[in-house]
Amino acid sequence: MPSSTRSGKRGCGKSRSSLPPSAITDTTTGSPRWRRPTSSAGRTAAGRRCSASRRSTAPARRGGPHQPRHARRELKDDVADYEFGDWQLPINADTGFHTGFAELPRSTTFTNTRDYQNYVARLRGFPSYVAQQIANMREGLRTGFTLPRVVLDGYDVTIRTHVVDDPEKSVFYAPFRTFPPGVPEADRARLVADGRSA
Repeated sequence: MPSSTRSGKRGCGKSRSSLPPSAITDTTTGSPRWRRPTSSAGRTAAGRRCSASRRSTAPARRGGPHQPRHARRELKDDVADYEFGDWQLPINADTGFHTGFAELPRSTTFTNTRDYQNYVARLRGFPSYVAQQIANMREGLRTGFTLPRVVLDGYDVTIRTHVVDDPEKSVFYAPFRTFPPGVPEADRARLVADGRSA
């Protein structure tokens, strides 16, 4: 799956530490939304298609007269990232795809039962997302496209922080501690059980 070095950007085919969690799975069905193209050419073509699509979108739909230029510049950078092979580095010295995912409980709006179901689906989709990132890094090892080892000293702490023996100690459990009025009492116990199992 292609990625971007620009941690704050949003666009087609993102898979960096800042990847919006909604991009990991479809928010309605929980199905994986992004698929990693199997070749460099495929990744680059995907970026070019996205860029062309954005160029054809009316400025009024994208937020005013300056937004299209900004979007085009970002998408041009994205294509360059794909061609450069940046997707092979889904982590860096202080962030990574897993730390971005840890923002999910804070970045998700919870107003009704469907929101919680989507959240659980996204949690369940995380192992597949991790597998994609591991495959990206393995390809980087194969091609010699890796970070210097010294950059990763102590990096394991950012992962171990999220490995807990009790789901209630996880940052991902926070939304299940209290429910908004839009979630019926009859749904809450089931949602908590689903959250714990996810």
